[in-house]
Amino acid sequence: ENYDPQASESKQLDFLQKSFLAAEKELVKIDQAARFAGWEAVLGLDWRGKCGSVDGYSYWNKHDTWDCLPDFKQELEAKVKEKMKAKGYNYSEITLDKKELAGKGELMQISSSRPYRFYQFSSSFRVDLGIDLEGEIQQILAPAVDLVGRCRNNLSLGDCIQENKPAAWKYRDCQENYAAEKRTIFFCVESKEKVFDHQGNSKPIRHLFALDFTPGKPLAIERAESSYDPVNNFFEIVFEDMDADSYRIYFTDHLELEGKKGSAELLKGEVFPGYFWDVKSAGVVDDLSKCASGVQKEANTAYFCAGKVYFTLSDARLVQGKEFLVGIAAVKEGKEGEIKLIKAEG
Repeated sequence: ENYDPQASESKQLDFLQKSFLAAEKELVKIDQAARFAGWEAVLGLDWRGKCGSVDGYSYWNKHDTWDCLPDFKQELEAKVKEKMKAKGYNYSEITLDKKELAGKGELMQISSSRPYRFYQFSSSFRVDLGIDLEGEIQQILAPAVDLVGRCRNNLSLGDCIQENKPAAWKYRDCQENYAAEKRTIFFCVESKEKVFDHQGNSKPIRHLFALDFTPGKPLAIERAESSYDPVNNFFEIVFEDMDADSYRIYFTDHLELEGKKGSAELLKGEVFPGYFWDVKSAGVVDDLSKCASGVQKEANTAYFCAGKVYFTLSDARLVQGKEFLVGIAAVKEGKEGEIKLIKAEG
């Protein structure tokens, strides 16, 4: 700020009107431009996380890893810097701290024909965006972690999520309809606070993300069909394929254990003396020629047929017309899932 200390009162008033007030108007203009740049940047965030995305929805977790959240602050700060530059303002640093957006700017100058020559002021700004993105994400993250923990090992994933997700959470495209791709679920959560777009319309922020509900171990297979195959003289156990590396069929004649669920080792301990308990194992064979009925098949083999597994169970203790129980364990990457003992007959 350089001006003649001997300037008359009229010159001082002229200085206030043409320099100081002009600078204040410019600062108000900068604040408004920064606020709108911040809002536009928020609405245009890519939200790309560290663990990839599917259909525009970034993964917030992968298996047991939650180090996937998008670095939205860095993206937002870069976008604001770019938008302000397009308006003619240069900033060496843009920072977001909760609701506060700040910019470290250059010195600006208002020239004058008066002896004091010019007035300098900083173009730096500090504005309130009215929304705390980091706080919002943390409020979403806590129930997300809880939801994955509750439902990842549940075979009825959709029912589990519907019962346990926060009421305000919606699915793909912010619709009420459940949307999933295998064990990946798409969510949309709208912010409570709203921001304004370039047309002055008030809008909530849509947080679009995907959660990975891959089980920590293979899921228990709770439904199966059984029949006796007279051509091959064994039983055929049919169930939905769980994308496992192999399957183990546990079987027993202790019918009182029907409906019991748990690890095979635990259930084996509940078999009374005098009853048998055994297991047959097999990797999956993809052979369409074995999917038709009445063809020769290998005993104790798992055939993959149109999304289902046909396990040819053979043992001298299993007799046509006599009931027994089976528990089907999926094995994936060396981990065996729990089993549920269900009745088989043929």
